[in-house]
Amino acid sequence: MRKNRYSVIDGDGHITERSKEILEYLGGNYRGTSKDESWADTFSPFPSLDGWARLSNLSSPGLRDYPDCDTWISFLDECGIDTTVVYPTAALAFGLIQDPAWAVDIARAYNSWLHATYMKRTSRMLGAALIPVHDVTAAVKEMPPDEFADIPDEFRAMTQAQLELVARASGQMPDQARRIAYARVELLRRDREYAEQEEQSRREFETNLQATRRQFEEALAQRQMEHAAAVAREQLDTAQAAARAAKMAAWAAVASAFGAVVQVVIAIVKHQ
Repeated sequence: MRKNRYSVIDGDGHITERSKEILEYLGGNYRGTSKDESWADTFSPFPSLDGWARLSNLSSPGLRDYPDCDTWISFLDECGIDTTVVYPTAALAFGLIQDPAWAVDIARAYNSWLHATYMKRTSRMLGAALIPVHDVTAAVKEMPPDEFADIPDEFRAMTQAQLELVARASGQMPDQARRIAYARVELLRRDREYAEQEEQSRREFETNLQATRRQFEEALAQRQMEHAAAVAREQLDTAQAAARAAKMAAWAAVASAFGAVVQVVIAIVKHQ
């Protein structure tokens, strides 16, 4: 196996389903379906994901391999990948199944096939199971068992403080109880981190809001001052224009009066 400088985990691999093999694991209402091989050749157990024919993409690099478990292991060795998490391919459309009973049975068949074909062969491959959410009760049965199911009730009933005290005392409690104690502590730690992050985000938001408000108020005050100054200038200009008009009217009146006096004087002179 190739050795890399760091451990490598592939988080998005895909297996290629073998319909006939999966149907061998069918139970429930559809037990025995796999015996009709022509049915498996004609119809896929899963609906089309988006209506596109994937056969048209077989010229793409890698898609021609049609990998099985041995191919996957060789690929992991060649690339130096320690672990891979594999998801379905055709079964990506599992959620589109309309018949709840079929969804339950094909999910169980797929999960059993995946475990027998890949998980039992190598611990380096972790498979994503199909959970038939079409039927809640059946979905719960397909879920992994409770990690803490073997913990005695007396430990479950302990308060967080009691569990923390017992957890610190090495050897004073079963491993299962210690695991749930530390799990609770970890959840509390994460809750505190989230609360601190939320509080920090809230403080930053309020600070930015206040700064924006101050900037807005300062800009508003500046605009109000500029508007008041503009109004004052306009009023001053109006007053100055009125004063000029009054001055011109006064001069016109003086000129008119002077002209009248001149006319009177001329008339007196002529009369003499």
